[in-house]
Amino acid sequence: MRMKIGVTLIVLVLGVMFVGELVGSSAQNSLEKTAQETQSTNNSKNLMYIGVLLTGIAGILGVLFKIAQFIYKVKSKVKILYSAEEIDSKGTTEEVNEIHKNIVQNPKSSLLEKAIAEAYSLQKKGRIEEAIEKWRSIANIAEGNDNSLAGEALVWVGYLYVKVSKGKYGLSALNKAFELNAASAEAYNYRGLAKSLLGKHQDAITDYNMAISLKSDYVEAYVNRGIAQNSLGKHEEAIADYSIAISLKSNDAEVYFNRGNAKNSDGQDEAALDDYTEAIEIKPDYAEAYYNRGKLKDKHGQSADALSDYDLAIRTKPDYAEAYLTRGNIKFRHQMKESAVEGGQSQILQIQNQADFFLADYDLAIKSKPNYAAAYVDRGHIKKFIGQNEEALADYTQAILLQPNFTRAYTSRGMLKLDLGDVNGAMGDCEIALNLAEEQEIQVIKTMITDSLVGIPT
Repeated sequence: MRMKIGVTLIVLVLGVMFVGELVGSSAQNSLEKTAQETQSTNNSKNLMYIGVLLTGIAGILGVLFKIAQFIYKVKSKVKILYSAEEIDSKGTTEEVNEIHKNIVQNPKSSLLEKAIAEAYSLQKKGRIEEAIEKWRSIANIAEGNDNSLAGEALVWVGYLYVKVSKGKYGLSALNKAFELNAASAEAYNYRGLAKSLLGKHQDAITDYNMAISLKSDYVEAYVNRGIAQNSLGKHEEAIADYSIAISLKSNDAEVYFNRGNAKNSDGQDEAALDDYTEAIEIKPDYAEAYYNRGKLKDKHGQSADALSDYDLAIRTKPDYAEAYLTRGNIKFRHQMKESAVEGGQSQILQIQNQADFFLADYDLAIKSKPNYAAAYVDRGHIKKFIGQNEEALADYTQAILLQPNFTRAYTSRGMLKLDLGDVNGAMGDCEIALNLAEEQEIQVIKTMITDSLVGIPT
């Protein structure tokens, strides 16, 4: 592009020089004729004529230079054809690759346009770090010449950082984009997401408000504002935002799912169940919707239906650690209820006989998520119940190693140490648990310690 503009300027300058030469020759002939007629040449007049001539040429050159600058600006204007969300929503990588191919093979495409096409392709292929660097290089090249393009490129950088949950870097890129006047609805929305990742939900809401003021039908901004509202405990406001989003886009399963979460938090259990069900009808493989619906059903004593939902969640998402853990807990609790009438020893025998069955879900939860401290604690409970005390201690200890401030892990290990006669070790764990505990947990822990101490010789 710059080569073409350079050639254009050279041609224009040569043309002016040619015109100047013609004008100069004409002026010289005129002067000679005058000298022959009058036989009186005034050197000062000659100098004056030359000065006037040079001034005229300089004026013409100035005008032509301005025209060349205008042509350069028009020709160098590069547009980003798609938003980051549009590239993510394209059906397949092949579809984006076709966009990339068409731009690259177009002889009229500039180097920047080809770089933008490559960034599209990298993003769709999931090569996010490479896409970020590509957009950053585009911004660096454009800044100072085309700040609008540089700002838009930085908006993409911010969006991609948010996509991989790097809120700090995303916020930095987006703030720089705003300095370059890239204040679009999308930019405000992405900056809100970056702030939400950093826990700055109220500041995020301010950005979502701006996004909505610029684009009143911006579904994603309503959804994101709803999530921020719900995080602040403003459940009614969140429900209102989700409802607006649904009125704009009624076939979005995620919006129903989020509204279900807000209703769940607001104590509207039946309405939440309806929203989870609607989300599942729109998206039958929505594992999280099955899981949340299962938890609500279990809360209302519908254990069999809850287990069915957990089964479906796991079927659609085989590495769903939370679903394995919760299903394991329900199975154990259900077995305890069914065998309660037969006495404690019978319960232990039945669970011991089916130890692999009851431990399987906990094992799968840990396999799916090796750093899942809660799964180690709950598996420890099962092992303790069936008499595998050393294995239970190992699980509690592993949970503490993974999550050093895990109150329940210290309490559980302390109680087991008491059962095994290690009073000093138990008191050490329980003291740590009490220091970590929330106010409402402290009395519960103290009661557990007191009950466990009964019968232990002092």
